Amino acid sequence: MMGRWIKDRQRQIIWTLIIAIGIGLATRLPRSGAVAVIIYLTWDFMWVWIPNRYRSFAAALAFVGLSLLGLVWFSFHPPFRGLIPLLLLPNAAVLGARASPYRSSWLALAGLVAALVILDPTRPSNILGALISLVGTYVGSYGFELRRQARELDRRRLAELEIAYQKLHEAHRELTARTREVIAARAREARLEIAADIHDHVGHRLTSLIVGLESLKWMVDAPPDTRAHLERLLETARDALNSVRRAVHARGQSRTPLTLADFRDLVQETGTVGQLTIQFHGSEWLNSCPLTVRQTLFHVLQESLTNILRHAEAQCVVVDLAANEGAICLRVMDDGMLERLPTPGFGLRELQHRCHALGGTLSLNIRPPHGLVVEAALPLTDLQEERA
Repeated sequence: MMGRWIKDRQRQIIWTLIIAIGIGLATRLPRSGAVAVIIYLTWDFMWVWIPNRYRSFAAALAFVGLSLLGLVWFSFHPPFRGLIPLLLLPNAAVLGARASPYRSSWLALAGLVAALVILDPTRPSNILGALISLVGTYVGSYGFELRRQARELDRRRLAELEIAYQKLHEAHRELTARTREVIAARAREARLEIAADIHDHVGHRLTSLIVGLESLKWMVDAPPDTRAHLERLLETARDALNSVRRAVHARGQSRTPLTLADFRDLVQETGTVGQLTIQFHGSEWLNSCPLTVRQTLFHVLQESLTNILRHAEAQCVVVDLAANEGAICLRVMDDGMLERLPTPGFGLRELQHRCHALGGTLSLNIRPPHGLVVEAALPLTDLQEERA
């Protein structure tokens, strides 16, 4: 902090040191001259530390005008007339720092040269040395001011760029959120179309099949074994119809949202049908998650359990559903016979796309020594879906 303060006020500090040295040297002059020089240099000191916003070009001209009045006093006292070239240097510095317009700059410099010639009409050699010092001080102050203005302009532009970057970053976040919403909306539309097709075609035909089988049961006088087999076929058809209705319910996004109880029912039904031991760990906190998250996790669980029944030859399955670090994670682990990762089928690839669209991941890993782990992780902080 102190280093930044010193860097921003280099010019003031340098001139303060020069004025302090001048005041120290002035104490060696005769009393009347010392007092006049100290008053003159104190006036310069006050100008150095006036805030920059008050030091306009007009104010600088007023300062120089009052300073020249003081120099008139020295011009009428021959013992102190030799100090005039030296005491004009602060005026050169002041005008050099303020005369940023090109024309004003040269006019100010010409005025100082005229003041030097008028107030100190000494030998040409002395005038030449004084002029060099005067012009050098003026040009140095002018260049220092240009550098300060350039640095200030760079600072403002950097601040503007930072603001623009923040706005661009915010716009990018909004665009990402809108893109996810559009993807989710399109996915919902696609699922609604699929659900409608399933309902209109598969559901209708299964219902017709069930009605036909029930009629056949009463129309045919069959042995008990045949009737029992027919009853099993009816039960299979009813289960298929219920599965279709669940699929329509999940993909069609019914007004009745999925809850933790639906996850438990799916696990229990799969364990009963497949004669599996399934451990389910979940929390009621799931019910407060966005609907899209619950539906995606439900489909992941459904696809994982279906693949276990069809391919894994497993005996035990562990389903773990928990929240962790702003995300919700579903992990399905089995003790099947897989020893290397399988190639994901259409169902898992589609679910991977859905997880990625929500900003999450779906991964497959081998569970040593054999078995498969399906893990889906979905973020909760960036999702813009409404909570059911």
